[in-house]
Amino acid sequence: MSSHRIIRGLLLAFIVAVISVSTGCSGKRDRNESPCLVTLWPDPGFYPTGNSSLWFCDGIKLNSQWSFGRFDRKSVVDYPVSKSTNAIYLWCNITAKTEVDINDKKLISDGTGCDSLYCSSIFFDSGQESLRSEMKMQRMYARLFVGITGFDEKEVPVKIRVKGTTKGYYVDKSLVMGGTTFEVMPLVNSKGSLPEIRDTVDFSVNIIKQENLSGLEMTVYFSSGMGKTLPIGKILKNYGAEESAGDDFFKDYHVVINMVHGTITIGILKWEKEMIFETEF
Repeated sequence: MSSHRIIRGLLLAFIVAVISVSTGCSGKRDRNESPCLVTLWPDPGFYPTGNSSLWFCDGIKLNSQWSFGRFDRKSVVDYPVSKSTNAIYLWCNITAKTEVDINDKKLISDGTGCDSLYCSSIFFDSGQESLRSEMKMQRMYARLFVGITGFDEKEVPVKIRVKGTTKGYYVDKSLVMGGTTFEVMPLVNSKGSLPEIRDTVDFSVNIIKQENLSGLEMTVYFSSGMGKTLPIGKILKNYGAEESAGDDFFKDYHVVINMVHGTITIGILKWEKEMIFETEF
């Protein structure tokens, strides 16, 4: 082999080596470039009724967001996410009533009502190769079962309007401040029609956690066009519901408004605890 061929071979090998270094080619892939494989599933007692929104975050920074249908035991999926991820938030039971704002990382009411939202969150050290976790769902709403009785046939309750002090939640479950108002129509009976005159008219209302529970109001409107505003937030507060401490607010409250006696009766868990408040109609 001539000396010229040897020199050309050495030069070619040198050029290839330089190109490989400059372009970052390597036989081993940087471990930080590979994703963290996340596997999630719901706790056995959770039964979803709406869509889901899954958020992967690095502190307050959003790495990625997935939207999909019901999160149930049949939809266990592996999610490849950035290894910088150290927090996961999952929101479920989302319908058209809730607007999901990805840029501002929040879920707010669209003004037609409040969904039966559930949320779960987990926190962990970043840099992991994989993560497997059951998501324990937390209820994020209170429900008012409102029954109105003792009304005159010319003053039938036809709707209620709820005025709150909170618009929704940020993805980390903190509150989105601001007023919201929506209307609720009566529930139909098992036959699909409204109750007969002088029967109790029933409503079901979902309420998200309030920034100021005392500011929560409920107005009952009657067939004559007249309305009666009730300080339902103050009543709930006197009853023991707390808007900021723990999850005590997230219960089913049974409210009976008796227009003959001018009373509002409120209880929870099939009247485990009952209180009566007087009002004027």
